[in-house]
Amino acid sequence: MKLLITILFLLPIFGICQDVKYIPFGKLSKDSLPNGKVLSTSEETFLPYQGDGIWWNTIIKNDSLFVYDSNDIDVEYYGDSLDFDLYSINELIRKNRIRTMGNHHYKKVKNGWLIGTNKGEWGGTLFWVSEDKNQIKKLGDANVNKIFDWRDRTVLLEGVSHGSISEGYLIEVKNDLTLDTLIVFPESPYGACIASNESLLVLTDYQLFKVDAKGEMSCLYIFDDWPTSYRDITLFNHQIYIGMQHGIARYDIINDEIEWFRITTE
Repeated sequence: MKLLITILFLLPIFGICQDVKYIPFGKLSKDSLPNGKVLSTSEETFLPYQGDGIWWNTIIKNDSLFVYDSNDIDVEYYGDSLDFDLYSINELIRKNRIRTMGNHHYKKVKNGWLIGTNKGEWGGTLFWVSEDKNQIKKLGDANVNKIFDWRDRTVLLEGVSHGSISEGYLIEVKNDLTLDTLIVFPESPYGACIASNESLLVLTDYQLFKVDAKGEMSCLYIFDDWPTSYRDITLFNHQIYIGMQHGIARYDIINDEIEWFRITTE
């Protein structure tokens, strides 16, 4: 009976794994850069690159780059895993008016965890939970998109896009749990990766930014007429891979060149 229960428990997990189809990046086809427009007989009309509902992601496995459909993986949280059930401290969460809907981002820090949530226009919260789970400190109302370490600092990307509003920040969380805004972005930042020279590469709604070791920001590329980007950004062999609808953008850091690749395999 125990064996049967174990098998029944493992089947759904195995099924989820089987549903993820990892495509070697080398099988993608290079295409001309998107320009977002098509010519009709009467006027130039905008082509929004919508329709299939697929946002492609990239992942490094066994020192090789692969592409997969983001819909194939149901992400429960980003970052570190908690060693407790967040809702076991629901009374503390309620008393501190913390929003727990939407995406969750967890970061283990000294003496506890940093936790950020994000429900888009419905808001989010950045808060700290002590290691013994007896204390909660609300650090602020924030739409948290990523919490990570950069140059011996704990930082987070915060921002939201809704309607005509798009704004965001790179924020440091200090050891005393105070916040310091390092960078103000012109639009919401979603993903980031760290280059070998410790510069930070940040993907926003329509732009790719670099924040150097001195904290100075510069725009590497603007994706105005490209397909919608995802939060996915991967650094591999000095090149940045950005998951988008219908394909992958590749930006060469050294040569300052952008390329576009399409998935043609079935």
